[in-house]
Amino acid sequence: MTASLDRGAVDPAADPALGRALDRALDRALGRAVRGPGFSARLAPRALLVASAALAVLLALAVASICFGDYPLRFDQVVDAIFGGSGGQSYIVQRFRLPRAVGGALAGALLGLSGAVFQTLARNVLASPDVLGVETGAALVTVVLMTLGLTGTAALTGGAFAGAAVATAAVYLLAYRRGINGMRLILVGIGVNACVTGGTSYVLMLAEVHTAERAHNWTLGGFNGLGWEQVAVLAAGLAVTLPLATGLAARLRTLSLGDGVARALGLPLERSRLLLVGTGVLAAAASVAVAGPVAFIALVAPQIARRLIGRPDGGLVTSAIFGALLAVAADFAGRQLAGDAEIPVGIVTALAGGPWLVYLLMKRGSRSTDG
Repeated sequence: MTASLDRGAVDPAADPALGRALDRALDRALGRAVRGPGFSARLAPRALLVASAALAVLLALAVASICFGDYPLRFDQVVDAIFGGSGGQSYIVQRFRLPRAVGGALAGALLGLSGAVFQTLARNVLASPDVLGVETGAALVTVVLMTLGLTGTAALTGGAFAGAAVATAAVYLLAYRRGINGMRLILVGIGVNACVTGGTSYVLMLAEVHTAERAHNWTLGGFNGLGWEQVAVLAAGLAVTLPLATGLAARLRTLSLGDGVARALGLPLERSRLLLVGTGVLAAAASVAVAGPVAFIALVAPQIARRLIGRPDGGLVTSAIFGALLAVAADFAGRQLAGDAEIPVGIVTALAGGPWLVYLLMKRGSRSTDG
């Protein structure tokens, strides 16, 4: 993949030696720069190779999830059903399995993108929408709307974004002390997350039984029952947030170097943070509004991308691809491992992601003790 670096963000009055040192560091970390009139890009062959391999695995898993089910289908039957076939097989594929696979991939991509933005911005591997309260804020408002009978796609999407924005603003304001410290942001986010989760449980307790059951099942996260209307919402969310995030990638990488360096390079700190946080919130809210709060994908996907491509920011596009891969894999596993039953995606990702979170906490704890 290519990652752009807008040198226009650098103040011409800044120290030229600092600018050259930054260029050399970025060449080593992100790939060699290629510049032309009005643009600058960095070629990253390793990131391109990893992303291509992940896309191939994602496609294979998506096809497998369409083929396997209560009514198994062969690969040629799936291809025929996708490209204009008719009959019962085509109805099963086009009405149920294909939108589920596509919607799951889009929801996971949005979470992976949001996680990469928040983790790079906070310079902390624990900073993700599910830890910072973004997903639970979106879930709380969505559950309230569902209990009130407002179940339209537009209402749920708008409510999810509003809830995520309010929760994020609360975390940011409570953690702000003449700047943002990554660990303080995490701790405040955990506290806000717990409060919002308690609020969601209280709303469910007060709701009518059938409504509460439906809302509770939604809070487990999953792609079962997704239709093309919901897929369109997810596709629109990704179509908006991915270009926004990649367009702000230069600012994101500059902020990841620290406020002092970013300020010396002439970057407007708070405006840049606001744009990036808004992009991350919008991506997470779009996913939660449709698929519910699927835990740990936003936390894990950027970490996998970072380790495989060897870049400190993990790559926004690569993180989105791994988010899609994890979501489709979790959905496929939840459908195949429980026999006739089906394990919701959120439970699968929680069972798999919980040990990863413990590992990250132990790793950071041992590093702090050693230091």
